[in-house]
Amino acid sequence: YNCTQSETVKRAQLEDLPGTPTALLLDAHRAVVGLGSPLLSLGGKSGFVGTALTIGAGSLAQWKALDSATPGQVLVLACGSRRDRAEFGEIFVGIALRKGIAALVTDGLLRDREAIGLLDIPVFACGNHPASPADPAPGQVGFPVNLFGKQICTGDIIVGDDDGLAVIPTHELSGVLSRINEQ
Repeated sequence: YNCTQSETVKRAQLEDLPGTPTALLLDAHRAVVGLGSPLLSLGGKSGFVGTALTIGAGSLAQWKALDSATPGQVLVLACGSRRDRAEFGEIFVGIALRKGIAALVTDGLLRDREAIGLLDIPVFACGNHPASPADPAPGQVGFPVNLFGKQICTGDIIVGDDDGLAVIPTHELSGVLSRINEQ
């Protein structure tokens, strides 16, 4: 779909989503995109609802996104499924938690897995790697990204639970909520 069609999501629209299973969202509307394995829930909790802030790989972009992110956003880091290093670790996740970030999602790896597992924030990644997350690429913030062939745009709604993630394009939110309320 075209990310330029997104609209501003009102907080009131999101109030019905916490606790809604990702499976129900995927069954309710064909516009909802599901992301499961190889993504794993590695944080101290898995359930969340938030709006995406997309990041194209690069340490500078990650830190810029973290600095500009607002409470309730989900940092979505696309690294092209890189497997030679971690994308972030405990320090990055700890700052995100203190800022009120709803969750972190990456198609890459993380480090400090045990420490991150003790933090009360959802973190979805494909596993772990001990190598430094330093990445000299500048990256991008706010542009559409692809995770496992699925496009995610800044502003899209992401719901997570133990089954995985459901991504709702902003322009489809009203239709998805209507379908859920019918069931």
